[in-house]
Amino acid sequence: MVHQTLAIIPARVHSEGIPDKNFRVLAGRSPLYRAIMVALEAHLSVVVSTDAPKPPTNPFGVCWQIRPASLALGTTEMIEVVQYVLAQIPGPDDQMIVLIQPTQPLRTARHITDAITILQRPGVDSVVSVVALPKTHHPFWQYRILTAREGGKLQLWSTRHKSEIAYRQALPTTYIRDGTVYAFYRRTVRAYRGLYGRVSLPLVIQPEDTCPLDTLADWAEAERRLADKRRPSARRGTGDGGRDGDGERERRGDDNIRLDLE
Repeated sequence: MVHQTLAIIPARVHSEGIPDKNFRVLAGRSPLYRAIMVALEAHLSVVVSTDAPKPPTNPFGVCWQIRPASLALGTTEMIEVVQYVLAQIPGPDDQMIVLIQPTQPLRTARHITDAITILQRPGVDSVVSVVALPKTHHPFWQYRILTAREGGKLQLWSTRHKSEIAYRQALPTTYIRDGTVYAFYRRTVRAYRGLYGRVSLPLVIQPEDTCPLDTLADWAEAERRLADKRRPSARRGTGDGGRDGDGERERRGDDNIRLDLE
């Protein structure tokens, strides 16, 4: 029996940096709505793990799983949420799982399907999306300030080099996780009690395609980018009755789920 790839969308109600960021409207749609739509576009089976009440209607047929209050804290680790979801929804060890955090609103279905393709390579335990760091912020150029007892001197953070690399072009590229997508198997979680396992491969995301929502400044930047993306399609839809009709239905659907999730 072939089991469909399962998308887990964690959506806690409260957040410290941006109040209610998973549910508030961002450029016309909530981050949670965007995450659900992208998962469905990638043909995944979707479960929303949340502490929010179940909406009165569920037009997209997603599984709405209420997690315990103990797993909806600011200190809750993501692996705990994933383990809880998988315990409630049984499946085979070789089932692929995709973690889709709503706080990455520029994500597309292509990012998800690319991660799944990489995950299916032999011997791979997980795939993690990453984005390159600007070389101006390279760890080889970072310093720490020693304690007063140590003289309060500046010291290169990295001990790999005894002196600073003088030219930016000579710096190797470094990456950080950006939260666009995590893909792994059930067996990875079971065997390693984590999302990564021993062999984790990267999905490199372009800087223009990533904007994690950690601060209000991030929110404003994501809103600007999403608005820029919508302008060309809006112009193409003008004068086309079919497209305008589809757009109107899409907006009504968005309004429905936004109201249901409030």
